[in-house]
Amino acid sequence: NLVGALFAVYYSSLGVGPFMAHSSLVTELTVQAFVVTTALSGLLLIAAMHERAEAMDELRLSDRIIDASPEHIAVITPEHTYRRVNEAHLRAHGRTAQAVVGRRVAELLGQEVYRQLVRPYLERSFAGADVRYSAWFDFEGVGRRYMLITYLPLANHGGRKIDGVAVLSRDITDIKQAEEKLQLA
Repeated sequence: NLVGALFAVYYSSLGVGPFMAHSSLVTELTVQAFVVTTALSGLLLIAAMHERAEAMDELRLSDRIIDASPEHIAVITPEHTYRRVNEAHLRAHGRTAQAVVGRRVAELLGQEVYRQLVRPYLERSFAGADVRYSAWFDFEGVGRRYMLITYLPLANHGGRKIDGVAVLSRDITDIKQAEEKLQLA
């Protein structure tokens, strides 16, 4: 922007360029308006870049918090594919993000578990309901675990359409086993 403004001033002083008018006053005012407009657009660009950098910092912080959570966290699309998963989810399934993100839930959990257990609850959540249930799951990375599952619908800005479901899963195997021992006693 500065180089463009300097060229405009320089060539106008030589009497050439797009800012030349029949009057030197009009030429001077036109060049000044161009310089001010250029300076303002540069300042707006700097402000927008600063805002974007701050937003990216906040996004990275949110990602670190989600990945640090011991709960399994995932976001499921309306097509029942994984959009985002955290580190705890990946460890439990013994997979990498590349092997999970973009894949269908049925591929990761198995067709039978998906069809009988997960899909009905997901469909309720995509209809707008918060869903909570608990069940036993077999994980490749950690074995058989009793999980407390929560599905939270994620509505778009207008709130009219659900464009994802947040899945929060907490391993409560120790609590379930303690309850079973208590009942047995």
